[in-house]
Amino acid sequence: MTEDRSPAAVVAHGGDPVPAGQTDAAPAGRAKRRRFTAGLLGQRDYGLFWLGETINRIGTAVVGVVLPLFALSSLHAGPVTVGVLMAATWAPWLLIGLPAGVLVDRVPPKPLLMTAAAVSAAVLVGLTTAAWTGVVTVPLLIFAALLVGAAGVFSSTASVVYWPALVTRDELIEGNAKLQASESAALILGPSLGGAVAQTAGPATGLFVAAVGFGCSVACLLGIRRGRAPVERVRRRGFLHDVREGVRIVAHDAFLRVMTVNAALANFAGSAAEVLVVVFLVRTVGLNPGTTGTLLALWGVGALIGALIARRVASFLGTARTLVASAVVTAPFALLQPLTTPGPGLALFAVGAIVPVLGVTVYNTVAGAFRQDYCLPETLGRVTATMRLVLFGAVPLGALLGGVLGQQLGTRGALWVCVAMGLLPSVLLLLSPIARMRDLPVREARDPDTGR
Repeated sequence: MTEDRSPAAVVAHGGDPVPAGQTDAAPAGRAKRRRFTAGLLGQRDYGLFWLGETINRIGTAVVGVVLPLFALSSLHAGPVTVGVLMAATWAPWLLIGLPAGVLVDRVPPKPLLMTAAAVSAAVLVGLTTAAWTGVVTVPLLIFAALLVGAAGVFSSTASVVYWPALVTRDELIEGNAKLQASESAALILGPSLGGAVAQTAGPATGLFVAAVGFGCSVACLLGIRRGRAPVERVRRRGFLHDVREGVRIVAHDAFLRVMTVNAALANFAGSAAEVLVVVFLVRTVGLNPGTTGTLLALWGVGALIGALIARRVASFLGTARTLVASAVVTAPFALLQPLTTPGPGLALFAVGAIVPVLGVTVYNTVAGAFRQDYCLPETLGRVTATMRLVLFGAVPLGALLGGVLGQQLGTRGALWVCVAMGLLPSVLLLLSPIARMRDLPVREARDPDTGR
């Protein structure tokens, strides 16, 4: 299974850690839980951040649907071009992921968040203008995807660092839950909105709608009164040393190594399939953009269900068994997607989309919590950056493969190959030490001051 991925395979950022020393928030009392129910969103600063982040995520989901629709309808692109577009969106993680993490640690994250959203809005406005004037080309579309993807690297990294400063320590779990819920909602609303706008007003207008959303995100951030003071860090060792240490920890730890390879395989196969899905639904099945967007929104439905049941499943089965079951039981349902046909046959795609993403979300929830508790606080950032480099590095490679397979085998045949590859992570988990355990290990020694 995978984590921190696009909607074709996973609810994005479901396992992202908050800064070390803040993740194990003490349980709130009963009265405080009632206050949370009444409204963490009622608190001005967090509420504005949550609103801006939700709009940002919906805009990202809209772009993910509208860009390939624009390439297909306006530029008459094929699967290879769609694959290159997706690869361009994710390639910045491979190129600037680690430097972005260093920059977020050194400068206040709020200006980075605002700049990233503003850059995305400006790029999309420029692309929309080029489309309306008839001068857009495939290279321009790819360049825009690279810029929006690079802005997303800084945005998603800075947001993890920034928002915990807006709440108390006891409110971290509640705040995380609300952000994960908004992520699931974005996966539902974004594709539906993008498909509907593309069908009624054209794909270029869909890009403009996403640009307006990113602009609203900037406005929300401007309204936040509290900020995060720069943290003075003692830098005893160089950047390269820290990078090597993060790589060493992940490579030498059996659990982290299995989870990294497992997620990379899933991201590789999932991104290859995602490239083909829009082409498959529009050109092979013969659906219009609105119906295509609605079907893609089912990924969000699966993510939302998975987020709701993850804790109960882990309590019942145990954390290790939950990881294995969430992969082995749900992943094979993706084999229904290539069987999709018009009319009642669309139900096959619905089930093949909802169930695997449900499993991925459960997996991500458990794997993210494990990583936060298992890793030492002083290494968590480097471990996360190392794992993300591998996970996101697999995405553009898979996207390119999906485009090539679609060109050579046709979209339905290529989709069969890609969803079959998606079963490999299940095999890896069954062969790993995790399959022989009920619960994943926890780090027993805790710092008395941080509770970690």
